[in-house]
Amino acid sequence: VEIEDAAFLLGEALRFACEHARDVSLESIRRNFAMCRKGYLADILDHGILCQLLDSNELRCRDEDQVFDMIQEYCNINGDGLSKQRATELWERCRFVHLSPKKVAEAAMRADIPLQSLKLGWAGRILKEAGDSQDFPGFLEMVQGQKSASHMYKRLLPRDALPMPGDVLEAINEIRVRQGEDFDSPKACRLPEGTLVTVLRRGGGRRVFIGFQQRADSGCTQGWASIERADGRALLRPACSWQERSGSQRSEA
Repeated sequence: VEIEDAAFLLGEALRFACEHARDVSLESIRRNFAMCRKGYLADILDHGILCQLLDSNELRCRDEDQVFDMIQEYCNINGDGLSKQRATELWERCRFVHLSPKKVAEAAMRADIPLQSLKLGWAGRILKEAGDSQDFPGFLEMVQGQKSASHMYKRLLPRDALPMPGDVLEAINEIRVRQGEDFDSPKACRLPEGTLVTVLRRGGGRRVFIGFQQRADSGCTQGWASIERADGRALLRPACSWQERSGSQRSEA
């Protein structure tokens, strides 16, 4: 699906409740977000879907400045027609820690950006640039451990900071494991909250192939699972810090 057709297809998919067409169009927008024209977000009429899109780790943007500019443009265009709550929910999806200095200055001048998002973003940026090698990972662990801010954890990471093969993850909700990568492939088993799994390889989008101790109810020891739900809520989290390792592997590539 071409990027210019994807928003229209998404609208029709939501109108007729066609999940397959919705998923295909969203995947096209995520993969081609860097090519989105000005005003593109205005074509996505479902607020929940728009928030889900902007929160995605797989959003292939030019950089976080592009996400900032598109949210800012969307808020400016809609003006009084956009409630304060909805504006807050959109701005929360911007990863302020990864903005350029110019955009950080612009963010400081906007009254509709939630203060918590700005404070966490700025604190993370300072620790990344001026702290020692352990300061930023320690900050991430602190945010992840605080109930009031844990939902902000993923928004402090770069959008491509996905787990790498060999990383150990913990299930923070019940996990449905399937035999194949596709969501309609046969079910293999379910893993309860607290299960530790090892990433064996990465698939497309939010899918990973994992290994784990044998499940007594099925004899299953591996299968495909999702890192997060379609709405962006996490299903698996690092049992140990993989952000530094993934960053170092990307820098060596």
